[in-house]
Amino acid sequence: MTAIQPSDVQCACCGKHSSQALPPASNEFGARDLDNRPPETMRSTMESWLQECPHCGYVAADLGQAEESDRRLVKADRYQVLRQGPYVSRLSGRFLLRAVLDSLGGRRERAFANTVCAAWDADDRDLRDAARSLRKRAASYLKGHDEESIELKLRLLDVHRRASDWKSADLMARHLAEQKLDPQTSAILAFQVRRIHAKDDAAYTVAHALTGDLGAEHRLRILR
Repeated sequence: MTAIQPSDVQCACCGKHSSQALPPASNEFGARDLDNRPPETMRSTMESWLQECPHCGYVAADLGQAEESDRRLVKADRYQVLRQGPYVSRLSGRFLLRAVLDSLGGRRERAFANTVCAAWDADDRDLRDAARSLRKRAASYLKGHDEESIELKLRLLDVHRRASDWKSADLMARHLAEQKLDPQTSAILAFQVRRIHAKDDAAYTVAHALTGDLGAEHRLRILR
């Protein structure tokens, strides 16, 4: 476990001070998940990815920095009500509050990414229904937009599959199949299509996709 160091930070929205975790130095050993979740040791530092002001509720990677839209939105009654949840955990709530600020500020890709982080926290707590619901919420931030990169679309495909949203996953897979893809992306897409047809919503890494090896735990789950 990587040690997380606290630091005194002044909130850019309300000006008050609080003790906040600073991201520790960490590395990535192994392949990322298909939804871009990093491996260890980065994986264990999620508590420090965002800071939350205990006074006004502002959430950011660095509380000392805030865009004008964030300062305005944090003061709104709607945001203050959302602070109360309910959330599956305080960590999950932190990512969801940041997603709200991102969405209202027009940063929908960030809103998507932060909501996926909330789903990872639900995964870690073995709250499968909550994780599926959060992934569907994440996908909704990108609904109706088709200018995303291939990389983001591939990540969205995995989010649909992990949410057991088979119709959306199949449609996204078909859409990606019509694009000009490099060999690695084509291999990942082919792997995803096989998992979709098997109604498999388990987590897999890029290495799983490129080698075709599901791993013993996932093979056993499918057999059951």
